[in-house]
Amino acid sequence: MKKVWLYGYVVCLTAGLLAAGCAGKEKKPEKPVEPAAVEEEAAPAEEAVIEVEPAKPEELSKENGLLTVDKPVYDFGELEPKKKFQGEYVLKNEGKAALEIQNPVRKSCGCTELKLDKYKLEPGESALLKVVYTSNSSPGETEKHIWVDVVPPGQPKTLTLKLKARVSQHVQAMPEKLEFQIRDTPDNVGEVTLKSLDGSEFAITSINSSGNAVEGVFDPQVKGTELKVPLKLKQDSLRKVQNGVLNIMINHPKVDSVPINFKVEPPFAANPRTQFFRDMERNKVQKVQVTVVSNYNEPFEISNLRSEKGFIKVVNQSRDESTNSYKIELEVTAPETGNILNDYLYVEIAGRPEDTLKVHCYGRIKKD
Repeated sequence: MKKVWLYGYVVCLTAGLLAAGCAGKEKKPEKPVEPAAVEEEAAPAEEAVIEVEPAKPEELSKENGLLTVDKPVYDFGELEPKKKFQGEYVLKNEGKAALEIQNPVRKSCGCTELKLDKYKLEPGESALLKVVYTSNSSPGETEKHIWVDVVPPGQPKTLTLKLKARVSQHVQAMPEKLEFQIRDTPDNVGEVTLKSLDGSEFAITSINSSGNAVEGVFDPQVKGTELKVPLKLKQDSLRKVQNGVLNIMINHPKVDSVPINFKVEPPFAANPRTQFFRDMERNKVQKVQVTVVSNYNEPFEISNLRSEKGFIKVVNQSRDESTNSYKIELEVTAPETGNILNDYLYVEIAGRPEDTLKVHCYGRIKKD
């Protein structure tokens, strides 16, 4: 046992001395290993780049005619509804050459009337564009556009103008719209109420309407902030008006009239009321269908169907009692001469000659 212990001691001592000797020496760096050769990948082909030149704004030059405006936005401010107001723009040629304005000047709304006093401008010369604007019937802000086109090489190609307005409401009409039927009792069609929104008193001075179809009962001596107007109808006149306006004239400090649109619903209607044919052939029949209905949902009978010029033929008619309507099948032929078809189908209602309907058939005939 002693020999084994002595041998182990010697081995441990020897190992310790060797370790101490190694620790005292600097370790030499290892020779670097050359990396394995890597085959280079081919460089990717360059993608084709298409350069798109951005759109440039129109470059203006005074070398040609150059049209300018004193104020591109005309603000009418606060307006009363359904009245005409005048404004103007001053256009000027600030270029070194003459220019010409295209006729007509374009507009975005039929509510504007335009009048330009001259269309050709020498350098330094001005033109006056007068505007008559009819304000909206309903209150609120509005914006309209006017386009002044310049004949090349004048610039800019188009000069855009704006007009703005704010429609105010000092007197309110209730209801704002009216609807009547021919069968309405003339003396029992309701009433209109006018109310002052700013507290100012007023009186009604007169009343008129389209076709004199609607009348109002009023006392011009009565003033107040809220007035009621009973309405009456003239049925003979009402048949001639499908859409109209009831104008109530007042002496309010800021309003002199209150317009109210009205619509008249006839007893019967044909749908469609107009048939248009394009490139008709003389030997080819055009087949169409027309529906006749009672707007009051009342039973009725068609007593006669006739063509004014004979180019419309009734093939069949059927009645639907559940909907109080008729379906009429027609064949339309082109005239033997001429380039236009223009004929009417008359739909006669039994016992109601005053309510006869007309269906217009119109077409252009293809050239032989």
